Amino acid sequence: MKSRLDARLRMLALLLLPVPGLSAQVDWSRVTTPTKPPALTDHVLAYDDIFLRALLFGGDDGTGPTNSLWMYDPSSVSWSRRSTLTSPPARLRHAGAFDHSRKTFVIFGGRDKVGLRNDTWEFISGNWTLITPPTSPTARDDHAMCYDSNSKRILLFGGRTAAGAANDTWAWDGQNWTQITTRTSPTPRWDHGMVFDRSRGVAVTHGGYFASGVTVRTDTWEFDGNDWARRTPSVSPGARAGYGFVYDPYRQRTVLSSGYAAPGYPQDTWEWDGNTWTQRVPRTKPPGLSGHAMCYSTENLQVIQFGGQNPARNSETWFYGTTEPATVENGGQACQGRIGSELLGVDDSRYPWVGATLGIEVMQVPSGAPVAIFLGFSRNAWGNFTLPLSLDAIGATGCRLFTSPDLVTAATTIGSSAKWDLPIPNIANLSSKQFFLQGLVIAPNVNAFGAVFTNLGVVTIGRR
Repeated sequence: MKSRLDARLRMLALLLLPVPGLSAQVDWSRVTTPTKPPALTDHVLAYDDIFLRALLFGGDDGTGPTNSLWMYDPSSVSWSRRSTLTSPPARLRHAGAFDHSRKTFVIFGGRDKVGLRNDTWEFISGNWTLITPPTSPTARDDHAMCYDSNSKRILLFGGRTAAGAANDTWAWDGQNWTQITTRTSPTPRWDHGMVFDRSRGVAVTHGGYFASGVTVRTDTWEFDGNDWARRTPSVSPGARAGYGFVYDPYRQRTVLSSGYAAPGYPQDTWEWDGNTWTQRVPRTKPPGLSGHAMCYSTENLQVIQFGGQNPARNSETWFYGTTEPATVENGGQACQGRIGSELLGVDDSRYPWVGATLGIEVMQVPSGAPVAIFLGFSRNAWGNFTLPLSLDAIGATGCRLFTSPDLVTAATTIGSSAKWDLPIPNIANLSSKQFFLQGLVIAPNVNAFGAVFTNLGVVTIGRR
């Protein structure tokens, strides 16, 4: 009964928020840079989340395969060409991914002026290194690769070999390629995409060419690390190949951009949430393209897209993301506890999206200590008190109350952290509204009051 009452109180508290006007919640924007790569197609783009930059390698610049390496810095909105002591041979229609655990950019295969390749290269510490593992996939192009953060391996699927379309699955661990035997597998295909959905722990692929290269597949598949499973949503992008494909971990959505769908290049954007494909309707759109590449910037929480063709090659840089972000920001400093300052933040990247569940975590809690969460609608006043309010007078020396405690609930403490989930009602009008969170941690003997207070969490509800 108590949990039901708490849930109703949480929902009621949120519904009392004022209603803003609505607007489109995702959009594309074209970025103009002083320097940029040439017009390219069939290149690879991956995001280095260690140095916060996008890495672009190879592709077709109209004269044939290239081996240029370019870097995009989202903070300065600039492209720069990078020279290296060694470099992979020029190629196009290769695949690549950034290995987050090993902090290296990995590429495999593709096609040069002579034919198909099956070499593995890694870019780390500013230079390229050719890796010669005992086992490798057969030479191919138009395959797909992604980084599996669960197994900490790079996955490879499909492509076009000398024998035709392939449907084999491989994993790269930094030392060797291992073919993964599965009970079920997508049918052979090439020029498809593959991304790893970190929130659900599966790799996702869709469509691709098969047979003559004119016919395009329409199916969506997921790989859980052991086997493939076909998904059968009622709506999908349909027959599609050569599209842009990327996972957005902030919004927990897989994004598909344009591609080839006979008889042309649809100027559309689709998103997959694990159950449903949804066509988005942004105000601004890139041109319909095939052979472009996408990655996700963890710095500005947006998708980056570059290049492609339709049929002429393209040299445009585009960003894509929500126009109504969900955030939990620090609004005030915590006071000193027994093992440091107890910090309130987002648990497991579960942000306050409309229709989702906000995950709150209080860290650095004394083991097993009770924790209460204050939810408030004001950071300026609580009754006759002006906020923030010093709590020295009650014995909580150095602590301050930052928000009105309009709702108080208990968090669940496990070990040195306490967690609390807040369902956000699926009401679009809640977007862009704010509320405030602060934690109270019971800590006997730390001060005369017997408790300390966390920092303030300033929560802004967003739509994805």
